[in-house]
Amino acid sequence: RFYSDFDVIAELGSGSFGNVYQALSRLDGCMYAIKVAHRAARGESDKDRMLKEVYALAALSDQADTATFHIVRYHQAWMEEQRLYIQTELCTTTLQAEIEQVAPMQLPLSTRYKCMREILLALEFIHRNGMVHLDIKPENIFLKNDQFKLGDFGLVSKVSSHDVEEGDSRYMSKELLSGDHADLTKSDIFSLGITMYELCLGRSKALPSNGPEWQSLRSGRIIPPLNTPDDLLQIIKSMMNPTYQERPCASGLLKFPEL
Repeated sequence: RFYSDFDVIAELGSGSFGNVYQALSRLDGCMYAIKVAHRAARGESDKDRMLKEVYALAALSDQADTATFHIVRYHQAWMEEQRLYIQTELCTTTLQAEIEQVAPMQLPLSTRYKCMREILLALEFIHRNGMVHLDIKPENIFLKNDQFKLGDFGLVSKVSSHDVEEGDSRYMSKELLSGDHADLTKSDIFSLGITMYELCLGRSKALPSNGPEWQSLRSGRIIPPLNTPDDLLQIIKSMMNPTYQERPCASGLLKFPEL
């Protein structure tokens, strides 16, 4: 079906789950992104785990809510020889690519605020629907028609879950890494906070994946980036609060006048 219904134009990227391709549909003449799993499902439980992303995307995409503009749109999914294919809208670029393009400079302040607001709208919607993303980072924030969109729901989980997969350690909260799953929504808030911190650094310094600096960033010792107003820095610090119970929720953050 993949090769009969689509013409592969280019490989867009690769991750732990699989490869993502830009593909032209022979059915409607439109371009899409198609994520193809690296391997076949190993039994029903493995298949169910792989399908979590599909169930989440389908449930979120079906709702008439403006927040869905800030989630990469899901179209369909199917299995071929026990391998999962997920078809979504094709975005123009990623936040990661934008950061690298302007490095070592920073993205404009208005862009930083816009990114935070739009991904918070997506997060508030996801959390309100009883889900958590658990893999927020610049590579998983996409841009299309001047809109920031959250994508790659490969680690999505229920808010109440105690069985979660670990994402990228550079963006993970300390409590998630230590196995504390009491409030997974606050781990999403931390990940967006440290993503925004990296955005303000302007890629002048890569985020650590472990070690003393990793610990320092999770202990509230944050060095203010250049050209970052204090009100934005205070919002980021609140999102990265070492005590997760004291981090604001997405809806609370959206009430800040700056956002």
